[in-house]
Amino acid sequence: MGNFCSCLNTKKPKCIVSIIGLEEDVKQILNVIVPNFDPHICLSKFSEYPITYNNADIIITAHINNSLIKNLINLHSKSEFASIYAINADNKLSLESARNIMDDQERIQGKLISVLCKGKYLDSPGINELKVMFQETIHDSFDFVKYTDEEVVKTVKMTFDKIHNRLSE
Repeated sequence: MGNFCSCLNTKKPKCIVSIIGLEEDVKQILNVIVPNFDPHICLSKFSEYPITYNNADIIITAHINNSLIKNLINLHSKSEFASIYAINADNKLSLESARNIMDDQERIQGKLISVLCKGKYLDSPGINELKVMFQETIHDSFDFVKYTDEEVVKTVKMTFDKIHNRLSE
């Protein structure tokens, strides 16, 4: 049976980065990092975006979080260099979605994990509880970045710079 996405056919890509979250949260990151991304399109549950970032070839896999996507996320996790979880702290559905994904995740080792958590109220007990949940599941490189709407571009670029720097090591 053939593979249904190009990242599984690639023998050794430079870098595969997954972005996981609700559609509006994933779109916000894609809009910053994918050239000519149309933020008005409706994303499918899984999509790919090959980009070049600082002379590194990166395949971005966007996973729209729902109950059916968990198997696909686990399938890709072994070939990914980094994962970015996109969360809106002001949206209860976004927070619950992140909790549900982390409940089913295997322990993650050897890859860079970034949780980009945007919102107006970033010091709530719910956010701190979510951070602890990620810390308990993730062993290695982990960033939990809280930011506001005004800091989206800076935060996303900082995250991809970190991925690029680690890839260059």
